[in-house]
This record gives sequence, structure tokens and C-alpha cells, in this order.
Amino acid sequence: MITDCKIKYLNISVRRNLLKRLLSFLILPLLFIVLSGTAPASDIKAPQIFFKEKTYTADEVLEGTPVEHTFSVFNRGNAVLRIEKVKPG
Repeated sequence: MITDCKIKYLNISVRRNLLKRLLSFLILPLLFIVLSGTAPASDIKAPQIFFKEKTYTADEVLEGTPVEHTFSVFNRGNAVLRIEKVKPG
């Protein structure tokens, strides 16, 4: 009976070692190949909004006097930038 137990334990450890080898020699290189085939961040097409200035503080004016200011908006990305909604602060 002692020999049967040792043989069963040996079979389990052999199976575990075999599984570890399969993981390290088959699955991990395959995973590396799949992940290395993804596009770098620079190749992904996306808009990137850029403002020269993000805030504007007006000087003191009389009440009722309109205040105007122009914000320059740039697209530094490689896809179309759509501005669909603008709210004054």
C-alpha cells in the first residue's frame, strides 16, 4: 500500500510539472506574440484637443457691457475632432 500511495503522489507531481512546462513553453510565447501585435499608442487614431489658454479673466467693466474673448482650439490628434456642445462658464 505504501508503494501505491507513492506512485499516485508521483503521478500527480509529474502531471503538475508537465502542466507548468506546457504553460511556459506554449501558452506564454503565444500570449507574447498576441500582445506584441497590438498597435502602439501613436498608431491609434484619435482626436486630441489642445487649448493655448484654458481660462480667461476679464478686466472690470460696467454692468451690461458685453465681454468678448476668443479661445483657440487645436486638434493635435490624427482623427477628426468634433465639438458638439459648448457652455460658457
